[in-house]
Amino acid sequence: MKKILLVTTVPSTIRSFLLPLADRLRQDKWIVHAMASGITEQHALTNHFDMLWDIDFSRDPMRAIPRIPASLRRIEQILEKEKYAIVHTHTPIASMMIRFGASRVPATARPKVIYTAHGFHFHSEGGRLSNLMYFEAEKVAARWTDMLLVINEEDYANAVKKNLISAGRIKKIPGIGVDVSCFDPERYTERDVLEKQKELGIPSEKKIFLFPAEFNPGKRHIDAIEAMELTRREDASLLFAGSGKLEDAMKKYVEKRALCGQVKFLGDQEDIPLLLKMSIALISPSLREGLPRVILEAMSMNTPVIATDIRGSRDLLKSGCGMLVPPRSPQHLANAMTWILENEEEAKQMGMKGRPAVLRTYDEEVVLARQKQIIDELINEPALRNTVDPAQTDHDSL
Repeated sequence: MKKILLVTTVPSTIRSFLLPLADRLRQDKWIVHAMASGITEQHALTNHFDMLWDIDFSRDPMRAIPRIPASLRRIEQILEKEKYAIVHTHTPIASMMIRFGASRVPATARPKVIYTAHGFHFHSEGGRLSNLMYFEAEKVAARWTDMLLVINEEDYANAVKKNLISAGRIKKIPGIGVDVSCFDPERYTERDVLEKQKELGIPSEKKIFLFPAEFNPGKRHIDAIEAMELTRREDASLLFAGSGKLEDAMKKYVEKRALCGQVKFLGDQEDIPLLLKMSIALISPSLREGLPRVILEAMSMNTPVIATDIRGSRDLLKSGCGMLVPPRSPQHLANAMTWILENEEEAKQMGMKGRPAVLRTYDEEVVLARQKQIIDELINEPALRNTVDPAQTDHDSL
């Protein structure tokens, strides 16, 4: 039976990233279920799935641990009852639990498991101890995985070199793709841009740097604020689009630095394409990414990008549509912002390289076709879990 379960820790991941895949699978006559914590309260998702399963996952490992026994029992009951052909899991905690749960059900009900790693928690910017801990956790869960999908060059190289899973069971895909019809610069006119700036209270002569991201420590909003201060440019504004636990702290920091006239907090925004259209550049000073879709969205809008030189961002900007700066370096970020301001025509030409690169590789239709191909191939194969010899694991490079 063509029956698949999509799993994430929280439903926002499904809303943001997996609905196009769910819709495409249902068009192809698959029965599609979804599992996440609190998902049954997301009534809009009922239009995209045949069934929603609520499991008490948590992003916080300390909160997740006490819930594991009850959650595992529930997972095993669901898997044994539903007899999925495929479980396609995302996000580390939910993926660890669902894979372990799948390994415990009888062979007649055991699904084949695809795990998409949207950026391993062990990476070049991580600490040695944390990298070792996260790698060992992924290594254990790989035993219960039929196919590992990674989305950037560094993760692919690490998975192969460190023997995380049999090399034949690893595939690199171009992320989750971007809707190029939505993120299309031709959708908007100069009048649209001026009206949006007026709505936001930004003078038309201001040059805008956009930073759309959740306010969490890894995104490094503080670096963008300090960089804005270092530019000493009254003709520029920095716009934050998003919300999160550090938002209030960043607002207080902006007030303390007397930057309220240059830095604006917009909250969550629906019209990111228009905000990108009106921006001179996208800012992405993150410490850790998988394959950041916000950069893909900027590329699709022909908006140049300034991003930290980390995996994922590095992959995307190799086409020449942006600039890379060291992580945790407001001064280097400020230098790049200043260059954009002083070289507007060259920056525009840089940005124009983005959309062709997206259309070639990262168009949502291209990515969905690749995901469907992997699922269709796997469903016709015998189950093949990880067969790597643990003794061959490369720990020295962690």
